[in-house]
Amino acid sequence: MATSNSKIEPSKPKKKRNLLSLTVLVFTILLFSLTLLVSITQTSVFRNLLKGYLVDTINEDFNTKESQLTIGEIEGNFFSEIIVKDAVVKVQNDEMIKLERRDVPLPRGVWLLRV
Repeated sequence: MATSNSKIEPSKPKKKRNLLSLTVLVFTILLFSLTLLVSITQTSVFRNLLKGYLVDTINEDFNTKESQLTIGEIEGNFFSEIIVKDAVVKVQNDEMIKLERRDVPLPRGVWLLRV
């Protein structure tokens, strides 16, 4: 009986298959992350967090001027426009600006994936 000592060498198509699998996996993860991000930005929880952050940040600067900003509600899809409702700017407890509704269009360069 003769035994063969030939070694089986790995084929190169396996490396290509691994690279393709990795590319598909990375693309799938990016697509899922983008979908999740878009979904989260459409919720009222996110909008309330954004409203609170904006009001707190702006009021920090306004406090030195004895001014205050309040926002009732934020709507919109965050890709084409943001709608601010019931915004009031007070200076020394006097209403200076009152907006019932203000549509704020976003420029095309703000978002990468804008239709």
